[in-house]
Amino acid sequence: MKLTNENLNKYINLYLNDVDDYGEETEFLLAESVLSPIKGLLVEAKGDGNLILESQLKESSTYEKEIIEDFMLYVENV
Repeated sequence: MKLTNENLNKYINLYLNDVDDYGEETEFLLAESVLSPIKGLLVEAKGDGNLILESQLKESSTYEKEIIEDFMLYVENV
């Protein structure tokens, strides 16, 4: 699935709002700490946002990978 960087930023905002509304505070803080830097990369990037997500996924720690994978699943199901 190929999405524009702008759409990915919108989905990150929606995901964070849902985590804030339905998750624990620590879940939100962790998700925000992982996804906010990715939002910055998407704003600056001219390429495919999916490649940025994949790159971040490869470079991430275990808990960061879980958050990014959960976000990617969220995008597929929205």
